[in-house]
Amino acid sequence: MPTSPPTKRRGRPSSKQAAELTSSIISTALLMFLEQGYETTSMDAVAVACRVSKHTVYRRYPSKALLFQDALELHTQELVSELQTAVPRDADSIEAIRQAAKVALTFATSPSAIQMFRICIGAVTRFPEVGAQLASVEERILDFLEPHVRHAQDEGRIHPGPSRRIATHLYYALTGESWSHVLNGAAVPEEVLSDEAFEEAWVIAMRGFAVPA
Repeated sequence: MPTSPPTKRRGRPSSKQAAELTSSIISTALLMFLEQGYETTSMDAVAVACRVSKHTVYRRYPSKALLFQDALELHTQELVSELQTAVPRDADSIEAIRQAAKVALTFATSPSAIQMFRICIGAVTRFPEVGAQLASVEERILDFLEPHVRHAQDEGRIHPGPSRRIATHLYYALTGESWSHVLNGAAVPEEVLSDEAFEEAWVIAMRGFAVPA
């Protein structure tokens, strides 16, 4: 009597396959966090959406906070990539600050970024770790701005002082009006997001920070 060939056991996934699966879990979780919020999104639901077992998700992320951290990092990487593309390494120091601030403002007021910000604000009372992760996004923006501020200071084009603090004040001077609408839960008016409004804010800010030519 003929026998059936032995069933082959599935081997462990390769490093590439494991990395791809982790990437899929992160990107799926990001979409779910944006659509449902932090509290409503469950690890079990992420597993179902990815068509993997709960064990597969929990083995990579023992807590939802850790998964959210990587989802937020994926979201932030989009901003970092846009900053690196928009600002050449050899750019004029003042122009580099202007371009970086404009890219950061455009990204920060995009629908997905606003939703992520509101998710973090809404969850921070019950989940303090989410607030820390939100703060890390701003730190990434300042990490990009500060060297250009320091370069402009070295050239004598921006007043001396703590470059990190100056970068922070400059960032908020250029984005504060938009963020006030976001914090109030309102849509940011088109006139506030216009190029004309940015250039006006830029001129006003630089009058305070820049050394007169």
